[in-house]
Amino acid sequence: MFFDYYFFHTLNHLRDISQTTPLPPGFLEERNKNSQESFNVLILGIDTWETVNARSDLLIVANVNPETRKINLLSIPRDTKVNLAGVGNTKIAHVYDWSQVQGGGESDCQGALKAVSDLLKTPIHYYIKLNLRGFRDFVDLVGGLDVYLDSNVKLTFIDVILPAGKQHICGDLALEFVRERFSLEDGDFDRQRNQFMVIKSLANKLLEQDYMKTLPQIFQICKSGMIETNFCSEEVMSLAAAFWGIEDNDFTLFQIPGEPAYDYDPLVKAKIFYWVPDLNKVEEIGSDYFR
Repeated sequence: MFFDYYFFHTLNHLRDISQTTPLPPGFLEERNKNSQESFNVLILGIDTWETVNARSDLLIVANVNPETRKINLLSIPRDTKVNLAGVGNTKIAHVYDWSQVQGGGESDCQGALKAVSDLLKTPIHYYIKLNLRGFRDFVDLVGGLDVYLDSNVKLTFIDVILPAGKQHICGDLALEFVRERFSLEDGDFDRQRNQFMVIKSLANKLLEQDYMKTLPQIFQICKSGMIETNFCSEEVMSLAAAFWGIEDNDFTLFQIPGEPAYDYDPLVKAKIFYWVPDLNKVEEIGSDYFR
């Protein structure tokens, strides 16, 4: 009953946020689809309800290893300083919007994928892109999610406090939770840890027996109205089977080492805040955990 309601509700009322445009042939690293070797997925969270004039506020690289049943996640701060060809230094969050403008909206993912691949010195095989609406509706589609909070979390923009302990949150609250950084002691890095918690919760929920039965339908709904991805349904089902029963300790979070600084950004024509990555350490992380 739950799934039937959301199936028809989604088909009738959710607009297509992606208007999917394939990336240029050969851009993404080719992978043997029958291989058990690990592969990398870039998760892009776009900071608007639409898909234009937007930044990629969330960038997470997932290294998925079907053989060991381990998933490494690397959260890349949106303020990470990168060098963009033909532009100069800019925030990695700005690359998505710049690529969209340069490509007339047709190659928005290309720039972000290349920037992340260049930063880690490692290939990207798949991508998943969703905006604010897509994330919110996806959480609601699966009936909300569970998170465990060590302390109260104030959601600044809606003036709500999530109490410490286990909380079940709907799409609207989940969206505010993954965006919140102003009230957190460690700012953006605490936000990355909260995003990590949400990803684990969603993965565990989708791999429950009840959801495994309807995963193909859920995936098709998501592709028609919530996300853009180059995964196909068969790959999703194969991965779900491989990772069924995965536990929290099978996920590992990595964060970008570096230091804060201010520098000029030619795209915004101002001196702005950056997170300057330690490129040697970042390359080590890419080589050791994302190959």
